[in-house]
Amino acid sequence: AYLGPPMRLRRLPQLLLLALALCVGGWGLLRLQRAQVLRSLIHKQGQIKHNLGESQQQLRSMLAGFLDQLAHFADSTGSYHHQLSECAREIADARDIAEIGPMLERVMNETRGMQESARQTHVELLAARTEVQAAERRIAALQNELDEASRQMRHDQLTGALNRRGIEEMFDRERA
Repeated sequence: AYLGPPMRLRRLPQLLLLALALCVGGWGLLRLQRAQVLRSLIHKQGQIKHNLGESQQQLRSMLAGFLDQLAHFADSTGSYHHQLSECAREIADARDIAEIGPMLERVMNETRGMQESARQTHVELLAARTEVQAAERRIAALQNELDEASRQMRHDQLTGALNRRGIEEMFDRERA
């Protein structure tokens, strides 16, 4: 299968552009092109940072919803416990078996309600977990894009060598 020209030939248009810039217009055209590439990278980096912030906010929002759901579930179980305690007291106070029937029916209804509430909470928590996992994947992808954009800003687009910013960052890392 044809994989395109060798790497050295792929860089040929860039090298020809550099030679033309040096011969015709000097460094001015080259600086203009570098400035355009840098502006483009800065814009892309800004967009990625914005998207990353939105994804993180969405994740925080989902987690807040999760905590609200847990609080609601805790309230439901507290109410259920209270109802069962009342029924147990009433059963203990009952004088004959006929009085116990309605109380057992109430216990059964409360138990069914609690069971349905637990099932619904389980379904909602599974959906929330899926959303959180999707948001985490999106955040990781955006972070990778941001890292790549930052890497591109540290390298000269024409030669691939470190530019001034890249050299300064490397010097700072080595000095630390």
